[in-house]
Amino acid sequence: MKAVKIYADGSCIGNPGPGGWAAVIAGLDGGRREVKGCDWYTTNSRMEIRAVLGALQAAAMEAKPEAFEIAIYTDSQYVVKQIETRKIEDFTMSAKYKNADLWAEIFRLIPVFRSVRAEWVKGHAGHKENEYVDKLARLEARTCAAEEDVRRFTFGRLLLEPEAQAAKIYHISGCRYSLRTIQKYINLFRDRKK
Repeated sequence: MKAVKIYADGSCIGNPGPGGWAAVIAGLDGGRREVKGCDWYTTNSRMEIRAVLGALQAAAMEAKPEAFEIAIYTDSQYVVKQIETRKIEDFTMSAKYKNADLWAEIFRLIPVFRSVRAEWVKGHAGHKENEYVDKLARLEARTCAAEEDVRRFTFGRLLLEPEAQAAKIYHISGCRYSLRTIQKYINLFRDRKK
């Protein structure tokens, strides 16, 4: 067995708005590893969950993940509660739950490891690793926010294309967007310009 620590955090500008996530994985054979990413239009909760998912995906790619005893440290009580209670049926059997797609992926990955537990750490309280992943997540969110013209052009173009009316989900920069989400973003941008 091998003890692996994951420190995860998410950030969002506007909520909803551009968001970023980051995680540090300590205890792997290669030492310490960072994973991070962003989403153009998201929520803070989604980014908190995405940070955990990104770290678990990276850990699952290592040699012999079945020997890993994973401890996840996050400042999101929501994430800790869901991981600890593991009410997978709540998320996969009902469409009423937000972020069900991310939770389904997390719950699919958990059995790959020997054990997975989550622990809450107080945010912005001087915890070195939590402060570090918070900084990375905020940087990712700011990077996405700086790409606003690209988002506006990409989303606007999608709305003008005839195929856009038939498509249900778009994949842009590795992220999934529904046509409804794209329309919401365009409307939000128009409202801010007034």
